[in-house]
Amino acid sequence: MTETVEGASSARLTLDERVEAFEAAGLSGRDSLRAFLPAEADPMYWDVLAELIRVDMERRADAGAVARVADYLGVYPGLPRRPAPYGAALYEEYRLRAEQGEDGLKDEYRRAHGFRVADGEWISAPRAADPASASVMPTDAETAPI
Repeated sequence: MTETVEGASSARLTLDERVEAFEAAGLSGRDSLRAFLPAEADPMYWDVLAELIRVDMERRADAGAVARVADYLGVYPGLPRRPAPYGAALYEEYRLRAEQGEDGLKDEYRRAHGFRVADGEWISAPRAADPASASVMPTDAETAPI
């Protein structure tokens, strides 16, 4: 039996429909994403996951919570091995942190993830990462606010 999201067969939902359903549900947190994902074998799985993570992190940040991609890796450990979706989620993390006034982020993301940011855009793709090492975050001193 195919799971459903908002009464529609999940096998037929587009990425946008899945994100809209997640937003409409008003859920938050890494475990809440699962109901809106296609089967892991689906070619859209990693792109949908990255977009749901981006939406969830923004929602959490708007509520005053700290939102990091590393928070999701315990549930979705394969994400760092997919550079494009992983990079999209990391970019959202970077953007949210920059909006909160954190400084030194460009160097941090280059060191931790192997890519560079210039003028708000990735200029080199993130390297595929070992999920265990991807969850290591820098110290407060390395991410001191502006």
